[in-house]
Amino acid sequence: MLIRRYKIQDTDALNSIYHDTIHNVNKQDYTPEELEAWAPSGPYTEENRNKDIERFERINPFVAVEGTQPIGFAELEEEGYINCFFVRQDSIGKGVGKALLGACIAEAKRLGYRRVFAGVSITARPFFLKQGFRVVRPTLDDVRGIKMKFYEMEKDINSPLTQLYEGASFFFIYSCALSAFVFSSIISASIISSMSPSRKASSL
Repeated sequence: MLIRRYKIQDTDALNSIYHDTIHNVNKQDYTPEELEAWAPSGPYTEENRNKDIERFERINPFVAVEGTQPIGFAELEEEGYINCFFVRQDSIGKGVGKALLGACIAEAKRLGYRRVFAGVSITARPFFLKQGFRVVRPTLDDVRGIKMKFYEMEKDINSPLTQLYEGASFFFIYSCALSAFVFSSIISASIISSMSPSRKASSL
């Protein structure tokens, strides 16, 4: 699997991933009416395709590719907002989402953002919780006139507290390892000192 930026030839595949994931995966948590409002059925017209191309070229999403076939994508927008985070149904649970999220977080750090945040579906909430996000609040979003439940979620990625915690964790682990080494050296020296001269010679 490769994570790369969007190419114009990805457009049809990304539209299919978006539409099919909503209707086949999110259906466990949303009604048919909500799913239709979220991802309307109907032909993928040239007008819609051109709008998607314009959007994708502006946002430049990360695309997960298996061979030459896109299997997921994620958009990182201004201030660390993660939008349109979707993985193809047959690739869910294989590390694709985690890889896409990792790419988004790495880019957010490079841009100097201190957090990433997203409007997360009921279905995706467990995944984001597992990746260290917290729920800020539940929301009821208006999607084409239909009220749908989502969660505003966020994760700190570059806060001074996080850096302090990571530094303290490293220092603690290093101190434990050093203490264990010193203790082991003392014990070894004590054992050698207690050996008979012949035993020490044969151990060289």
